[in-house]
Amino acid sequence: MHNKINPITLILILFFCFSNGKIKAQFSGDEMPIISTDLFISNVTMKSHPGADYEKTNLLIQNGIINQIGSEIKAPASAKTIDGEGLHLYSAFINPLSHEGLKDEEDDVRRSAWRGAPGTTPLSHAGINPQNSIIDEFDLNSRGVESLHKQGFGLIHLVPRGFVMTGKGTFFLIKEKEDDNSHVLVSETGLFAQWRNMARVYPATPLATMAVWRDLINNTRLQLEYSESIKQSPEGKARLNVNNQTLALFPVVKKEQVIYFNVPENRQILRAVRLAEELDLDIILTNVSQLDASILSTLPENIQFFPDLSWPEHPHEEKTEKSEKVEEKERPNRRKRRTAEKQEKPEEDKSVPVGMTEEEHKKLLESRTKEYERRMNLAAELKNRNALLGFSMLDTKTADLLKNCRTLLEFGFTADEILAALTTDVATHFGIDAITGTVNEGKQAHLVLFDKSFTEDKATVQYMIIDGKLFSYKKDEK
Repeated sequence: MHNKINPITLILILFFCFSNGKIKAQFSGDEMPIISTDLFISNVTMKSHPGADYEKTNLLIQNGIINQIGSEIKAPASAKTIDGEGLHLYSAFINPLSHEGLKDEEDDVRRSAWRGAPGTTPLSHAGINPQNSIIDEFDLNSRGVESLHKQGFGLIHLVPRGFVMTGKGTFFLIKEKEDDNSHVLVSETGLFAQWRNMARVYPATPLATMAVWRDLINNTRLQLEYSESIKQSPEGKARLNVNNQTLALFPVVKKEQVIYFNVPENRQILRAVRLAEELDLDIILTNVSQLDASILSTLPENIQFFPDLSWPEHPHEEKTEKSEKVEEKERPNRRKRRTAEKQEKPEEDKSVPVGMTEEEHKKLLESRTKEYERRMNLAAELKNRNALLGFSMLDTKTADLLKNCRTLLEFGFTADEILAALTTDVATHFGIDAITGTVNEGKQAHLVLFDKSFTEDKATVQYMIIDGKLFSYKKDEK
């Protein structure tokens, strides 16, 4: 008697026979469909670089790269489409010197509480930290990202807070911090230094600081020479033993990295220039707000600047209607009292401060106006000297960045020159012009779209694209 074979068993036997015992999956995980991140911007008014004409075009972004530009290209079916009609597109603006997104400093007194013997203060405790990096310190929350984006900025060059030598700068993409450090664009862009001393700790004076600079740089050169001699002939030579501060100064001494000196006023500028000439160092003068023409004329012709972008208040600027309403709201009782007094007393000239005659007030305004114009004309003088690299934004409020840039139009700058100071000039100086600074095929997609030309009053950012990722600030899309 024969046993009947179960039909299911028979099917399995036949399957294994013809498949050689191998079972193949229909697809692997690597073959799973991926959600497209492509962006297509249609009918946008693009300015590819300073000096170029505006042109109506389409733009395709794929994998974070500007893939195609042209009026004839079509949107792929998988791409997200942005209607660029009426929008103006530029390369995202670059903030070249800032502390944005860094933690505030600790209390100076607590940090300077050195209890050791005089003259034995560790370099790091005295504010001399050229080895410092801020890659792990930078952290912008979504609010910080949005505030910078709304000013048109998509890239930021951060320098560490601190005292004499604060550390090396780093370029970041302005987006929220990610674990893989994909927001880091370029690290160790140069050394940031300033004439700022730790309280009650050597070096506590400018002269002592210059002495420390001399010791450090000269010692670094000796260590570097010895290091090179070991490479050429290591026999009979002791192993090189240097600290982190000295190692960090090697590229500075070799002129592979420049020193960005924070020098707001005349005396600090002269000290920095004298030190650089004496020690044969490459420096850039940054955050300059006070520089007399007589001093500028004596500086070496190759000195370059990132002047301060925070402008002083105009002497004749009147309070805005908004500020007046706020003041009235805060002091209602005082306002009522003054209203009653007005009915009894004749109208007085409120423009003249109490205790000052009209003639004295007039001279004061003339003096302030002269100082205001001198300060505002500094950037134009540096531009005419071909010494302007861009603008330092260390002391500029984020909300004032774009407004202050537009103010330059009143002092001899063209819209193209302002755009260059925000994009191409900065990108070229820092060596990132191959990937950003202009809108060209093959460059990384760091772009900003305004609702009108960025120099026009009330022009606002509608979209920001960073690394191909879209950030929308359009009101009807919120």
